Amino acid sequence: MAFFHVLNPRWRLWFVAVFVIVSVSALTACMQPVIQPVAAGHAETQNGDLKNPQTQSADVQTPPLTEERFYDILLANVALQRNDPVLATRTFLRIAEETKAPWFAQRATESALAARDNVLLKDSLELWQTLAPKAERPQRLRQQLARFALSPLKEQADEWHIRESLAGLLRDASSTDTLGAVFLQINSALRQLSDKRVAFDIVRDVSLPYPYQPEAHYALALAAFLATPEEFTGEPPEEIMAILREGEEAIDDALRLEPEWDEALQLKALLLDRADSEELLPWLLKTIEEYPDKKILWSFVARVYVKQKNFGEAREWFLKIWRDDGSDDALVAAAALSMEMRDHRAVLDLLEDVRQSGAPQKANELIKTYARIAEDERRLDEAIYWYKQITKDEHWWSIQIHIAQLLLRADQSNEAMTWLADLPAITLEERISVAQMRAMIYRHTEEWEKARVTLEEAVSQLPQSAELHMDLALVEEKQGKIKAAVARLRQALALSPNEPYIQNGLGYTLVDHQINIEEGAALIEKALQAKPEDGAILDSMGWALYRQGKLEEALPYLRKAMETLPDSEVAAHLGEVLWQLGKLEEARQVWKHGLQGVSKDSLIHETMRRLNIDEPLTPTAP
Repeated sequence: MAFFHVLNPRWRLWFVAVFVIVSVSALTACMQPVIQPVAAGHAETQNGDLKNPQTQSADVQTPPLTEERFYDILLANVALQRNDPVLATRTFLRIAEETKAPWFAQRATESALAARDNVLLKDSLELWQTLAPKAERPQRLRQQLARFALSPLKEQADEWHIRESLAGLLRDASSTDTLGAVFLQINSALRQLSDKRVAFDIVRDVSLPYPYQPEAHYALALAAFLATPEEFTGEPPEEIMAILREGEEAIDDALRLEPEWDEALQLKALLLDRADSEELLPWLLKTIEEYPDKKILWSFVARVYVKQKNFGEAREWFLKIWRDDGSDDALVAAAALSMEMRDHRAVLDLLEDVRQSGAPQKANELIKTYARIAEDERRLDEAIYWYKQITKDEHWWSIQIHIAQLLLRADQSNEAMTWLADLPAITLEERISVAQMRAMIYRHTEEWEKARVTLEEAVSQLPQSAELHMDLALVEEKQGKIKAAVARLRQALALSPNEPYIQNGLGYTLVDHQINIEEGAALIEKALQAKPEDGAILDSMGWALYRQGKLEEALPYLRKAMETLPDSEVAAHLGEVLWQLGKLEEARQVWKHGLQGVSKDSLIHETMRRLNIDEPLTPTAP
């Protein structure tokens, strides 16, 4: 439309003249209702179509034939000539809404039927009936579709009655314009049948009398698709393959009648894919070569290449989709494939394209997903690399702290400290989170005094932070300042009395140092009620029961804790309980497993010394 308006008046006239020559017959049909609109309730033809009255009442206003409306009428008719009934429907519908002329609503309805678009059909019919409430044809069409939608095709009905009901509806529909629309709804009407093969048989039977109706063949093909499972274990049974082959034959019949029907082309691809046919990719490429404008098939080609692990070809097709329609999703898919190919340079270029296209959040989400996968697979350096590529968003700060944690997990404590030093911590909360992370690094390197000083400084800035008090208490406990640690934990609990992790921290400290085992066990039990699957709290509960002399009761908690949180401290506790129960070999295996990646002076070694176990243990391989 913008192009039309920039033309000077002489060129506009020439442009319109060319269109008139090209589509003069369509234009002649379309202009009359605009110049002489039909008021609701005026005369109809025998089949219910509206006709123009010879005279009009004085109060009926004629919508002007504006330049834009003239162009829209041409656009809709050209769309029909180019086999694009969806565009035609939307254009006629808009003209009808603007002009209130029922004739355009009728044209929109007819175009929607040709487009096989039930949503547009519903909107067009409603508008047609609103603009011409006494017209019979839109009423009949709506009643026909409503009758089909409300027909009693329920699971308790026997097959014979369902067949007869559908056959009757189709016979009625064949006398109107709704036969195709009804066929497109058949599978929805049969969705309540749990046995989809019965539904397939029914659709086959009722579609037989309509060999020249493309929607009849489409409905049978869709029924075949719905009657077969998505995945098979091993080779598909012959019975399933027979249904799929019949579905392929049906969709081929539909495409012979309507070779460029988008939905039929997509269903053909789905049927071939379900049969795991080697014919799918050759068929897709041949069809695209024959119908280059059928871009709906491009994504199928890309997915086939992904399935074949031919990531390079898949990426090229997703990029082709993106270049054609600017789809962010296609661009993100291309970037994801580049990640899978470890083509980092291409990934960075594509992610920049995603950001430039106005979707920076999608780029960040893709990076986070891939970084998490690398992290789960213990490829920490790669995870760190990708996390560093994330641009600023609402989660940016927490990602920066997470990068420091990953550096620490990778035994790069100096790099983690440098990373924290370079972070632009501005708000008080950001400065506190940096202090907590620095303290964690000091704890990891067992520089307890530095950790304590760092946390004390943070507490002085934010004394109401229960979390900071708890962190400082853990450091004080490691320094042997048990009374100070307990006092600080009580202070943290006073600030946040319902926080399960603080309840657990204080409870465990009271139990482990045997200060007040009963009080500690009660606090841990409260924490466990709030977090029944938490590994650390399960470990505390098991340890509290052990300290109370309830060894057999302690064992299930510690076993579950080891499954949830398989670290050396839990292994030390579980191993000790097993040892005391006489399960010596199992205790040794638990300790060996817990020694993976820990220092020689671990809690496991301390436990073994306390139990007077003087035998070397070799950690089990990860």
